[in-house]
Amino acid sequence: MLIHSFSSAEQVNLATRVLFQLVSTYAEDIDLQEKLSVMPGGTHKHRVGLARLTFSQGLVLEAEIEDEVVEFARTMLDRVITPEEGEALAAAFGV
Repeated sequence: MLIHSFSSAEQVNLATRVLFQLVSTYAEDIDLQEKLSVMPGGTHKHRVGLARLTFSQGLVLEAEIEDEVVEFARTMLDRVITPEEGEALAAAFGV
């Protein structure tokens, strides 16, 4: 049995790519925000995760996060927040 161990950054890169592909391909068929709202804090956790990727500075743990994945996260985040919320998140992350 062959087992491959992925680093945390590789897992984030792969998961973000898969989610971006699904959201982009099936945006009209899937209301992701509705699905996330079923979990307590699901929508909030999703936005925080995307914001962390979007505003990552490539330091230490984030060093292996691919630039394309950061752009995918930014695109997905832009779809679910207002410009004002985006400004507040940027300020919170010191950008």
